[in-house]
Amino acid sequence: MSELNTQTVPKDFSHKNGVSHQFIEPVKTECDFQLSEGTQRLVFEEGTEYIGDSLFRFWGSKFSEESLNNITEIILPDGLKHIGSNAFRELKSLKSCPIPDSVETIGGNAFTNCSSLTDTNLPSSLKKTGADPFKNTPWHRRYKDKFIIAPNGYLLRYKGTAAEVVIPDTVTAIGWFAFSYNRNIVSVKIPSSVKYIGYMAFAECCKLKELVIPDSAETIEDGAFQSSRKLEKVTLPDSLTSLSSGLFLSCRSLSSVNIPKNCRHIGEYTFTDCKALKSVSFPDSLTQIDMGAFMNTGLEELPLPQKLEVIGENAFAKNKSLKKVCLPDSVTAIKNRAFADCLKLKEINIPDSVSDIADNAFENCDYLVKNPKLEMYF
Repeated sequence: MSELNTQTVPKDFSHKNGVSHQFIEPVKTECDFQLSEGTQRLVFEEGTEYIGDSLFRFWGSKFSEESLNNITEIILPDGLKHIGSNAFRELKSLKSCPIPDSVETIGGNAFTNCSSLTDTNLPSSLKKTGADPFKNTPWHRRYKDKFIIAPNGYLLRYKGTAAEVVIPDTVTAIGWFAFSYNRNIVSVKIPSSVKYIGYMAFAECCKLKELVIPDSAETIEDGAFQSSRKLEKVTLPDSLTSLSSGLFLSCRSLSSVNIPKNCRHIGEYTFTDCKALKSVSFPDSLTQIDMGAFMNTGLEELPLPQKLEVIGENAFAKNKSLKKVCLPDSVTAIKNRAFADCLKLKEINIPDSVSDIADNAFENCDYLVKNPKLEMYF
C-alpha cells in the first residue's frame, strides 16, 4: 500500500443502518464514528459482514463534503456479504474499491457518481444487485463488453444498442434492471442456462415485441417486464409455480397468454392495464388470483380453472368487455370489488362452495342478471 492517510471503519458503524433493497433485515447498533480530517484510505474492520445504506452520504451532516472527497481508496474485508444502497455514492475522488468474492448483494446506486472510480470488480458470489450500482463511474463506462457479467454468470447490465439481442450462454442470472429502459431491443434470446430473472429486468423496453423464457427459469421477480408496451407475445415456462406481482403490468400490446401448467398463484397486478389481453389459458393447478391481477384488460369471457379458491380484491375489476364468468365449484371467496366496474358483465354463476362474497364485489355491474345469491351485492 502507498503512504495514504488511513483510517479503520469499525464494523459496528458499518452495520449501523442495516441493508435494505429487500436483501436482509436491518440491524441497529450504536457506534459514533468520526471521519478524521485528511483521511484518504478507509479500511473496513475484519469481521464486517454488511455495509449499511447511505453510510456516509445521507445520514446526518457529520461528514463534510471536503472530508468525503479526500477518500481515494476503500479496502473491504474478506467475508463481507452485503453492500447497502447508496453506501459509497458520490465519493467523487474514490479511485479504488476492490470487492471481495464473498459479497453476495450490492444495493442500488452503491457507487453511483463515484466519478473517479476505475478499480473495482464484480464478485464471484454475486446473487443480487439493486438499480445501477455503478452508474456514472468510469469503470462502468469503460467496461470492455456490452454485457457486464460477474464471474459466476450474474448479468449486471446490458450496454449494447442492438435490436436483436442474444444473451451469452454463460449467463445464469439476469440482474435487477439489467435491460430496463432500453430503447432499441425488439427481441431477446434468453439461454437455457438462465435460472433467475430479476426485478424490473426488462421493464419499459419500449420496442420489445417478443420473449421466449426458457424452461430453466425458476424465479422471475416482480415487474420484470412491466410497461414494455409493445410486447405482443411471451412464452412462459412450465417451471414457474407462480407469477410475481406486476410482472406484465401495462404491457398494453399483449393479446394472449398461456399461464404455465404448474402455476398455483398469480400475484398482485400481474396483468393490470394489459388492455389488448383477450385470451388467457388458465392451468388446472391455479388456486389463487391476487389483488388487481387482471384489472382493466380486454377479457370478454372467463372460464376459470377447477381448483381456484380465492379471487382477490379488484382481481377482474374494470374489464369493460367482460360479458360472462364461469366460476368453478372450488371457489370459496370473492373479495372486495373483484368484478367491480365490469360494465358489460351479464352472466356469472355462483357455486355453493362460495361462502365469502364482499359487499362491493360486483359494484357497478348494472347489466348482471339478478341471481338470488347476489341480490345483496347490487
